[in-house]
Amino acid sequence: MQTVDLSTTQARTANRNELAIAYSAYQSGNLQISESDNPFFRNASSNNANNDLFLDNSLQVTSSITSDTFNFEIVTSSTVIAEGILSINNGGNFAGNLSNLNDDAFLYGGKGFNINSSNLLLPLVRDQNGNLVLLNGRASLIENAISVPGDYSVFNSPREIDGVTVSPQVVSKKTVDVPSFQDILNQQLALKIPSGSQSVLFNPSANPINTASDWSQFFTQGGTADTPTIIRVSGWGINIPSDVKIENAVIIVENGDVNFNGSNHKLNNVAIITNNGSVNLGNVQASKLTVLAAGSINMNQSAIFSGETLLANGSTNGIVFSGATSAATDKDFLKIISQGQITYNATSTVRGELISVGDISFNANADLIGSIRSKGNIFF
Repeated sequence: MQTVDLSTTQARTANRNELAIAYSAYQSGNLQISESDNPFFRNASSNNANNDLFLDNSLQVTSSITSDTFNFEIVTSSTVIAEGILSINNGGNFAGNLSNLNDDAFLYGGKGFNINSSNLLLPLVRDQNGNLVLLNGRASLIENAISVPGDYSVFNSPREIDGVTVSPQVVSKKTVDVPSFQDILNQQLALKIPSGSQSVLFNPSANPINTASDWSQFFTQGGTADTPTIIRVSGWGINIPSDVKIENAVIIVENGDVNFNGSNHKLNNVAIITNNGSVNLGNVQASKLTVLAAGSINMNQSAIFSGETLLANGSTNGIVFSGATSAATDKDFLKIISQGQITYNATSTVRGELISVGDISFNANADLIGSIRSKGNIFF
């Protein structure tokens, strides 16, 4: 790989493609993910670029650029990938901060695009001050800003948006790898439950829990981060009343749902697993939460998450994320993996990743710094 002068327009374009990862509905910053003990929050094969962005090597597109003075390769990682159709109906900012050359979003539609709005910002070739670089007097999209495979079937879009011709670039076909729910479950059980751990057996039908005092009577806070309390729930599901605080625990429900009723639930380093049911998180305030539901996962808009959060489900009923994260630092990361659909209604800026077998609907009036990947369609 030949060293290139980053003051040249071609080199700047390549640099943007090589480093960009952040998607934002309205504006973005850089993405920095700290190392984690949880394999679902790190990618051992990722590149660590100079600006601390992590790129997913499994989603590379390699292009060669040749000029009279140099020949080099650029490696890009699409930020938004739909194996189906990628639709933009409500606009948005896919260019991020115009003076930041490294926060553009790259869009890929396996079957094509439906762009039904002109109220959007697309990544354009700019200099290091954010000024447009014109070619024959016109602005142009950066490399791989909008891409499709050779066998795409539809491309509906305004011919021009803000004076820029909108046309797709043909690249090699991309596929989205969605881990199976069983694989996620097995890996998380091995990670969360140390060998030789003792379990607390509980049947809510025989021991109804109606208040926080009832909960404290049956479940004392005896777990630690290294040796959490393992609670195995038999019968048919469990309802968790207001004001319950749970820390350093793994709750496994054999049959039925988990419902957080009321308010003021505080969770820290907790895993909730339903082998044959759904989870309604209600208004939880959670730090380092893992939820694995064979059914669906949903919550209220007042749900708040911090630290590393993993939400994964095993049914086509999907996941509805309507909460927020307390911050968007390099220690806060939300990962949602669904075997069905994802409906994303976040109420604050989130660092995270959405991965689904089914469609993803991005309805949030808030930033997402991370990536979106679907084996189905994606709607903005």
